[in-house]
Amino acid sequence: MNLSNFFNINIILKLLNSLMLSTAFVLSLNASATDIVTVNVGESKDDMRVIFKNELVRQALEITRDKYDDYEIVENPQRMNIARAFRELQKGESLSLTFAHTRPEFEEIALPIRVSLRKGVDSYRLLLVRKGEKHRFQNVKDTEGLKAFTVGLSPNWSTYKVMKKRDFDIVDAPDYQSMFRMLDLKRFDFIPRAINEVYDEVELYKPVGEGLEIVDGIALYIPAASYMFVSKKQPRIFERLNSGLHAMNINGELSALTEKYYRKSVLKAKLQDRIIISMDDSQLANAGANSDTF
Repeated sequence: MNLSNFFNINIILKLLNSLMLSTAFVLSLNASATDIVTVNVGESKDDMRVIFKNELVRQALEITRDKYDDYEIVENPQRMNIARAFRELQKGESLSLTFAHTRPEFEEIALPIRVSLRKGVDSYRLLLVRKGEKHRFQNVKDTEGLKAFTVGLSPNWSTYKVMKKRDFDIVDAPDYQSMFRMLDLKRFDFIPRAINEVYDEVELYKPVGEGLEIVDGIALYIPAASYMFVSKKQPRIFERLNSGLHAMNINGELSALTEKYYRKSVLKAKLQDRIIISMDDSQLANAGANSDTF
């Protein structure tokens, strides 16, 4: 072997060794990669609904740790309504996921995880009114009787289309927090709020005017499935959360979490003592067909 060939072989061996070390380094980084999951912080600083959502995300990530390794949950500090959240999911840069009652337009933008998250609790809505005014609703027995009153709704809510279709007199609320102030200012007569949120809101907005109260004796039923939606730009996060939520649904962790947060409210609502006014929209009913009533 001449000296020239020796040096050529030596150079090739060094290059191969360097390539192997680089590959090993990249593989080690991938093996220990941390999934960054960005969540939103709710529609206002007092939005208590986000507590259940964040714990649900954490448990879904934790149950998949053995397969997917570490994770980090990061909060996007921007307050977002549903419309803004889905715009951010479409970009896939500053938000990984959000929660919403499913609609065809949402499923075109983001990837739904088809596990009903609240076991049907949010299909039942109680009427939130100004303190001292619940007696005004004591003779309401059906949809026609309820249409005598004005309702405050966000155009982004699933209930908006359902009630508009039935010719309710709707006043648009621009955002979550101002909705309660508008009720106090008599811009409308009531807000339909799901069982899982209404009792917290009564406490939170006591300082608003004379306070708020819940109408006795009636409840609205609008079947709905609340899903977690994940950005299409983050397929690994979708895969991980999809696996985690289905596992939680099977092993009972999801039911336990739902019971932890909502059992007290369900018992307090006493649905068995209320007239249930059904507004069964076919689109929402089909979407929620696989949800269990808690």
